[in-house]
Amino acid sequence: MAESQSFSESLDELLEIIRPHGRSITVFPWGLSPVEARREGGEGLHAWFARVVDRFAYGEPTLCAIEPKIAVFAALFWRADVLVGANISGLVTSVGVEDFYLGKSDPEAVCLRLDLDYQALGKPFSHPLPHIHMDANLSPRFALDAGDSGNVVLNYFDFLYRNFEPSQWRRWAERQWNQFYSRTGRSPEEDPFPLLMTAFEENQFAVLRQHERDLTALKKVLQDSKDEYFGYPMAVEDRRLLAYA
Repeated sequence: MAESQSFSESLDELLEIIRPHGRSITVFPWGLSPVEARREGGEGLHAWFARVVDRFAYGEPTLCAIEPKIAVFAALFWRADVLVGANISGLVTSVGVEDFYLGKSDPEAVCLRLDLDYQALGKPFSHPLPHIHMDANLSPRFALDAGDSGNVVLNYFDFLYRNFEPSQWRRWAERQWNQFYSRTGRSPEEDPFPLLMTAFEENQFAVLRQHERDLTALKKVLQDSKDEYFGYPMAVEDRRLLAYA
């Protein structure tokens, strides 16, 4: 069976649906209305999820799930294959999207919503382009690092998988690194990937410092892999214009 090109086969399918293909708006799931999918002021997380699933996923929460515990609603706006707007809501639950939808328990859940909206700049430097909300429209908003390529979409999903599906993220990262490393001519014994992963897991910052060049190379390999697979950027100069540091 072929391996996924992104972090999972289900995400591959989602990304194929939301590629521009000459369109100005793409959505997931099919037929989603960006306006109606917005969470209303004061609307609880469960009520919002159930409403959107009933309206746009035929009452079947698995139709908008990319993992058993992660559901996604997405609307992207394009101009000549350049990303000019994005709203992606990633709901992460502790019990799975089906049980959360049915309200079988009182689980922990969080919705991380990515926004790239040139019409909502807010107070000075309060709305980085792009940013992530952790609860509806409330502050604070956290800047998403889109990398030098401006790859907003895959860097958002990278964020989700790194934090909530780390084993899948690591398998993807190792595949990308192995493809690169096999072309370097270095021996398997010299491969720094296992060393770097262990250094993170065992809090060995000194090891990471000693292998800064390899760590930088790994980051570049992973970003290049994302850009090659889903290379639809926002205008990077716009992100830099409103960045606050």
